[in-house]
Amino acid sequence: MGARAYKLYSTGNPDKDYYDCFVSNPVLNPEYILSRSVWITDAIEWACSPCGFGGSNKAYGRTNPTQNLVDAYEVVKNGQWYTIDDSNSGYNDQKPYENRDPRLEQTILHHGSIWGDPVNGEDRPIDVHPEGMGINDYMDTHGGTVTGYYPKKFVNNMSFKSPTTYRHACPIFRYGEILLNAAEAYAGAGNASKAMEYVNQVRASVVSSSCSRITATSMSVAGNCLRARAPAARRHCLITSRCITSMAWIQVMCPIRMEASTVLTAIVIVQRILSVLSTHRRTITSRFLTMR
Repeated sequence: MGARAYKLYSTGNPDKDYYDCFVSNPVLNPEYILSRSVWITDAIEWACSPCGFGGSNKAYGRTNPTQNLVDAYEVVKNGQWYTIDDSNSGYNDQKPYENRDPRLEQTILHHGSIWGDPVNGEDRPIDVHPEGMGINDYMDTHGGTVTGYYPKKFVNNMSFKSPTTYRHACPIFRYGEILLNAAEAYAGAGNASKAMEYVNQVRASVVSSSCSRITATSMSVAGNCLRARAPAARRHCLITSRCITSMAWIQVMCPIRMEASTVLTAIVIVQRILSVLSTHRRTITSRFLTMR
């Protein structure tokens, strides 16, 4: 296998790319640096899909994202980004999913989300009301949701009338995380402008070009803001990954408070990693991804 560059997964469709990154063939995914070995199964779909879906058997829906994760996704208004508690955001708690970071709809299934295989006529809005009208996705004998949400990330939109298996591999280390590590390191060193470049690279792959990029000059305390936003972006990346992550490495490299010498060392290391990853996709990765 020849050397290939690691890069953010993108087909130019920001409305689907983030979701597709986690359900595409992991062996061919240019963003995965290290992952769990490939698991060919439909167990993820049965365990995580809303409990109202089924054929001869029913989904369990036993994995439920929480409200604080949903609230972490920002509002995008007139091309600008705001947290939901920002008075300028225009956030409407009666229409909580409107004008949000596109990754929200690609990560979380909520009340009203359209789910189900359209080929077999299984697509419909999800109903998580305790006394839902029609098919109820709130609770069933073997599962249901205790938060009102189900995961979409990592879950293929499988037909429950004709179930099939998919290639699953939980990422342990992704190129997107490398960029966020660099952002945190530069923010810790006081170089907010450089830090924003890395955050914007991640955002540019999942939002339309009409959305503005973060700039250091647009924030009163750019460094502090970046330190708050980069971990939030990472939380979006890690949600529902039931695998060993590299969070311990992150905590060593990018703690909240870092000595200047440590920050500079972190920057040098991250720069070297980025340099290597931008030019080489090592064959060892394919071995990790194809091991049984």
